[in-house]
Amino acid sequence: MFQTFATDELPSADRFDAFREQLAMAHAPMKVVSDHAAAYTACMWVLRLGPAWCTAYLEHRFSCDGPPA
Repeated sequence: MFQTFATDELPSADRFDAFREQLAMAHAPMKVVSDHAAAYTACMWVLRLGPAWCTAYLEHRFSCDGPPA
């Protein structure tokens, strides 16, 4: 089962920092910067398969309809 994190569920002022925090806790931590932090939207899906993880990220979306096919 996928775990979903979507920034569109947060106040716009908190979205970019919240997404950066999620990426920092991921299995392969990343640091992200953006010139558009005030209007940032993103989705992240994580599928955990025992010790292995599969992660998909979509940035600058207006809605998160579900994990990519």
